[in-house]
Amino acid sequence: MTATPAQVGPGRLVLLASALALVACASPAPDRYHTLRPALQGANAPAVSAPWVLRVGPVTVPETLDREAWVVRTGSTGLQVFEQQRWPQALSSEVAQSLADHLGRLGLPAGWVAIAGPATAPAELRLRLEVLRFDSTLVPAPGISQQMRWSLECAQTDATGRARVLHSALRSIETPVAALPAAAAEESQARFERLAQGHAQALQALAQDIHTAARSSLAAWPKACAER
Repeated sequence: MTATPAQVGPGRLVLLASALALVACASPAPDRYHTLRPALQGANAPAVSAPWVLRVGPVTVPETLDREAWVVRTGSTGLQVFEQQRWPQALSSEVAQSLADHLGRLGLPAGWVAIAGPATAPAELRLRLEVLRFDSTLVPAPGISQQMRWSLECAQTDATGRARVLHSALRSIETPVAALPAAAAEESQARFERLAQGHAQALQALAQDIHTAARSSLAAWPKACAER
C-alpha cells in the first residue's frame, strides 16, 4: 500500500527534507586549469623592452581544438570534450604565449624581444605557426602527439599580401605511451596533469628549434626583408 503524505511520520519527513536539501546544495566538481606556459624565474621579473619585435602569431589551431575545454581522442576516430579540464585561454593563444615565453628565456640577439600578439601589432618579424595536430590520449595509457608547421617571416607583405619567408620547418613530436604511467595506475586528475606536462615539454622542444633558426634569421632580417 502506497503511503500518502498524511501517513508519513514527522521523522521521515525531516529525513526526506534533509536529503533534498543536500542534493540542492551539492556543488559541481570544480574546473581544473592547466597552462602550457613556463613558470617565471624570479619573483619580480622586470618588463622587457627592445627596439625590435619578433611577434609570435598568428597561431592557427583546428577549430574543434581551439577552445578552453580539453578535447581528448577516444578510440581511433572519436573525440571527447572535458568541460572541467581547461586551458586558461583559447588553445591558440596559450600556444603563442608559451612559445614567446620560451624564446624569451632562451635569449634572443641583443635588441630583440619575442611577444605574443595580434596580427595587427607592429613587429619587424613574425613567427607563423600552424598546429596540424595537438592530440591528447588517456587510454590505454596517457600520451600526446603534436605536429607543427612554422615559419619565420618578414612582417611586411607585398602587394599580394604574401610575406618573405626566412626559414620554415615541420616538426612532429610524440610522447610514447611507455614514457607516461599507465592509466590504471593513476587517479584521473593526475593523468590530465601528465598530459599537460607532455604538451608543455613538446612546446619547449619546438621553441628550442625555432630559437636556433631565429638567431641567424634575426641577424639577417634588415637586408633579407628589404630584398623584395
